[in-house]
Amino acid sequence: MAHTAHTDPELIRERFDSEEELDRKVRILAVKIKESKHFCVFTGAGISTSAGIPDFRGPNGKWTLEAQGKQCVMAKPVIKCCPTKTHMALVELQRRKTLKYLISQNCDGIHRRSGIPGSAISELHGNSNMEECEKCGQQYFRDFPCHRINRSRDHYTGRHCTRPSCKGRLLEYTIDFGQDLPERPLERAYANAKAADVHLVLGSSLTVSPACDMPAITKRKGGFLCICNLQITPLSERADMHIFGKTDDVMERLMKLLEVPIPAWTLRRHIRLTVKDGVKAGPTRNAIEIFAEGLDPEQPSIVVGLLKGAQFQLSAVTDNKSVKILPEAKLVKSSEGTIRARVEIPKELSSFRKLKVKSKLHFFSHYEEPSLILEPVIPLNINGEVSVEYQLDYLPLRQEWKVSSISLVSNGLVTKPSSEKPLLFERGSTPVPCHWPGVTVFDRDQKSGAERALLIAGSTVRAHGRPNLSVIPLGSKMDQNKVLFGSFPELNVWGHSIALHPLAPARKAILFGGWDSRSQYNRLLVVERALGAPGKLRINKCQTSGTQPSHRAGSTLTPIPFGEYKGKLILFGGSMCKGGPYKFFNDVHILTCKKDNMFDWESVKCSGEAPSARAQHSAVVVRLSNGDPALTVIGGYNGKTLFNDINVLNLRTMTWSSPNIKGNIPHATHLGKDVPEFRVVAAQASAQALQGDKREPSHILYRSRAGTFVLRLEDWRWQQVAKKSEEVGHLVKVGERIGLLVTTGDKAQNYGLIPTPIAVCGIADENDRRSSQRDNRYGQAHARYCSARRH
Repeated sequence: MAHTAHTDPELIRERFDSEEELDRKVRILAVKIKESKHFCVFTGAGISTSAGIPDFRGPNGKWTLEAQGKQCVMAKPVIKCCPTKTHMALVELQRRKTLKYLISQNCDGIHRRSGIPGSAISELHGNSNMEECEKCGQQYFRDFPCHRINRSRDHYTGRHCTRPSCKGRLLEYTIDFGQDLPERPLERAYANAKAADVHLVLGSSLTVSPACDMPAITKRKGGFLCICNLQITPLSERADMHIFGKTDDVMERLMKLLEVPIPAWTLRRHIRLTVKDGVKAGPTRNAIEIFAEGLDPEQPSIVVGLLKGAQFQLSAVTDNKSVKILPEAKLVKSSEGTIRARVEIPKELSSFRKLKVKSKLHFFSHYEEPSLILEPVIPLNINGEVSVEYQLDYLPLRQEWKVSSISLVSNGLVTKPSSEKPLLFERGSTPVPCHWPGVTVFDRDQKSGAERALLIAGSTVRAHGRPNLSVIPLGSKMDQNKVLFGSFPELNVWGHSIALHPLAPARKAILFGGWDSRSQYNRLLVVERALGAPGKLRINKCQTSGTQPSHRAGSTLTPIPFGEYKGKLILFGGSMCKGGPYKFFNDVHILTCKKDNMFDWESVKCSGEAPSARAQHSAVVVRLSNGDPALTVIGGYNGKTLFNDINVLNLRTMTWSSPNIKGNIPHATHLGKDVPEFRVVAAQASAQALQGDKREPSHILYRSRAGTFVLRLEDWRWQQVAKKSEEVGHLVKVGERIGLLVTTGDKAQNYGLIPTPIAVCGIADENDRRSSQRDNRYGQAHARYCSARRH
C-alpha cells in the first residue's frame, strides 16, 4: 500500500559498494556458507526487478510512485516474467542441499516456477498463481493468475476442489494487509530461522512484519546475518554484513566462489493423455474418450490446468498392424483443467487393441511456448482407462520442447523406465546363487544412521569358499567396502523362509527351516548385523515354545503389520522329504516374539476351503475391503503343477476363501510325469506389496515363470506387465520401491539388484513426500472469516 512507502530520502536512496568492497564481502559470505550446517535465504521483491517486476519501496517502486501520485506501469504481466539469475542460483544451491530452506515474501510464483519444491520454501505472503481449498487444504499451482471473483476480502475464485469427496471452494492464495499469514509456512519459516547458522537476505527492505522477523531470529540465536539490498533496512546495524549491490551481481560472484554453475531455466510440465474405452454413445454404439490434462509435478494425481486447448486425431492399430483413421474427435464438456473429446467407433473396428493418438496440445504461451504434437500408441484396457504421462522440458531460449520421460499408466499403476543403474555385487562378498536363498532388506536405522541393507542368506553344498551370509548397504552410492559377509555352519541350507525381526527390523532377521540335500529343518535362527560395529555379523539360535511346525523347506514366513496379530508372523505351507516322495503342507502357524531370541509357536485351525498343499509359493498380508487383515497366498508347487492361483486367509476369522479373479490371469503349468516324485522343481515365484495413497498395500507385484503381473486388490484384477523370462529372480522391498535380485555373469555365479519400473500412481518419492503435505488451517480460518462477514 502507498501509505507504507518510505518518506525519508535516506531510506529511499540506493547505495552501491565499490568493486573491491563487493568482492571482499562476497568472499566472506562464501566462506561462511561453506562452513555452515543450516544455510537459509530470505527473499523480497528486489530479486525480481531484473525479471521486469518492480519492487515496492525503491526509488521507482510501486508504493513509492503511488505515494507520489504516479502510476507504476509494468512492461509485461507477472506471469510472463522469467526467473532471474538469483532465482536459478537458489534452485541449484537447493538441489545440491547447500541451501536448506528458502523463506520468501514474494507472491509472484517465480520461485516455484523456477524449480524450488513446495517442501523447501515458505511463501509467507502467498502465491498469485496458487489456489487452496478452504475445506481440505489441497493446493493447485496454476499456469495463470488466480483472481477472486469479487473485489473483497473473500478470496473465492469461483472454482472448486476436484477431489471427489471434497468439492470445497478454492481460494486465491495471497495475503491482504492485516490478514494472518498461513500457519504451516509460518511455522516452518520460524523453525528454519531458529536452526540457521547463516541467513542471507536478498532484495528485501525488511519492513513488513512478521515476515521480516525471520532474519532477526537467526541473529538472536547467534547465527551469521548478511543483508544484500541497495537500501538500508531496520536490521542493517544489527547485521554482521550488509552488501550494497544488485542481487544478480552478488549471486554471480558468490556462485563462482562456491564453484557452482548457475543453470539455465527450464520450464517443466507434466502432461497426461488418457484413453477410456467402453463408453456408451447410444443404445448400440460405443465410443472412446480422450482426456488431456496438465498435472502438478509434485502431486501427479492433481490436475492443475496447464493446457489452453487440444486437438486429437485417432487411428486404430489392428491385429495385422494396419492403421485406420477414426472419425473426427469432438470436444465435450469436462471438469476444470481437463480437455475431453469423444470418438464413435465403427463396428468394423470394434476389436482393435491399440490406438494411435495424435494430440496437438496448446499452452498458454507465457514464454512463447509453441504447440506440441504427441503421438503415443496406447494399448486399450477393456472397459477401463490407460494413460501415457509425459515429463516435458521447455527451453525458452530455443523455444523448443523436449520429452524427458514417458510413463504408461494402467489400473492404478505407472510403468516408467528407471534412471537408476543396476547394482552388481562382487563375487567374493556374496553367497553362491542358489534356487531359494533367503532374501530381505533391513530397514534404515534412524538412531545409528545405518542405511537400508540387502540380506542374502543361504548357500549350496558347493560354496567354493564363498560366504553364506551377506549384508549389502543400499545407500545412494554402492560401497563394496561396507559389505558385511561371513560363513556360518547353520546357513549351509536353502529353501528357508525369512522375515525381518518385528522388534528390530533394522538389524535382525528371522530364518526358519530349509534343507541341505540331506535333511529338512524346523529350527529358528536370528541373523543380526551389529549397528555401529562394522564387520560384525552374528547368528543366534532361538528358544521356542508351543506347537512347533514340522521340518520343512519352501514355506513362507510373513509379518502381520496390522489387526489382532499385529507384530506377529504367520507361517504357511512348505514341503518335506524323507528319502522318497515329497510331502506338501497347507497348515498355518502364528509365531510370536516374546524377547529378542525367544519365540512361541501357535498352530491355527482354519475354516473355509483351504488351498491345496504346496511349497515355494508367495505370501503377502493385505487389508480386505471390510478392513480385515488377510494373508494372500499366490502360486506354489505341489510336485506336479506350478500354480498361479490366489487363496486368501482372513486373519480375523481365520477363514480361507478364493476371490473372484479378473483380468489377464497367469496360467498354471502342469508338469505331469516329467518330474520324479522324489524331486522338487524350483518354482521361483515371488511377490511384494505396492503401497497405495493410504500407505497400505493396494497392489501386489508378482513374478513367476509365467511372467510379471500386478494384482489390483480393489477388484482382484490381474494385469501382465512383462512377458516370461528365463531369469525369474527375487522381488525385494527397498523403501517405497521394488528391486529384483537376479543372478549375473556368464555362469550365473554372481548377484545383481535391478530397480523395477513399476509403482503405484500418486505415491511421492520418500524424499519428496513432505511437498505433498497440505495444511488447511489457512482455509479454515478464511472460511470462519467469510462466515462471520455473511452473518
